[in-house]
Formats: sequence, structure tokens, C-alpha cells
Amino acid sequence: MFIGDTVQLNSGGPLMTIEAVYESEVTCIWFDNNSVVRHNFNEVLLVKI
Repeated sequence: MFIGDTVQLNSGGPLMTIEAVYESEVTCIWFDNNSVVRHNFNEVLLVKI
């Protein structure tokens, strides 16, 4: 996975954009109403869209 890729959790949820990659940890951003949300996920939890 690379910065700028669109991903989603394996279990569903909002479409997210990869902001940073650190080994197997990925920082994703997405919009929730009018605010930007950032969260770190292990890459095995994500699927590239």
C-alpha cells in the first residue's frame, strides 16, 4: 500500500485515503461530517479499493 491509495476496512466502513505508511502500520484519513479523522491501522485490516 502506498500514500494516496484509497482503502477500506475488511469489515466495511468509510472509504479512507492513506496518509502515511510505517512498516505494517498505515495512517488513514477520511471525512466524518465536516471534520477530518485520522487513525492508524495495521495493514492486514485494510483492503485497497
